[in-house]
This record gives sequence, structure tokens and C-alpha cells, in this order.
Amino acid sequence: MNENKIEKLLPVDGSSTSSINYYVIDLPAEDIDRIVDIFSDLEESFVDAEGNKTPTSTFYERLGDKWNNLSENEVG
Repeated sequence: MNENKIEKLLPVDGSSTSSINYYVIDLPAEDIDRIVDIFSDLEESFVDAEGNKTPTSTFYERLGDKWNNLSENEVG
């Protein structure tokens, strides 16, 4: 994973850089699809008794959407 770390640019004003690191995701589409499926299962398991979304199910839905977008935006 360290090989996929995105280098930070130094701020022009000399201030310190953010402590957040970003990485390039380098996984086969099949692995990303499995991750999306996991989040989908988690989303479904956290709906309430009437089948309505909860804050937790919405959280997993959004994570699944983000990973799904990675798969859809894949070049090639």
C-alpha cells in the first residue's frame, strides 16, 4: 500500500501539510465488486423492522456507492 501513496504538495505559504494520506486504489474489478457486495449486505442488515433506512444502513450504502463508483470509473 505504501507504493500507492499519493505524494502531498508542499503549501506555497509554508504551512504544514495535512496529516491525511491518500492512496491510489489498485484492485481488480472483481475485488471491488466483492467489497460493494459486503457493504450492500451490511446496509440491508441495518434497516429497521419496517425495512426503512437507518443512519447505519445509510452509512454503509454510501460506502458501497463510493466503491461502486471506483469500479464504474475504471479505465480500460
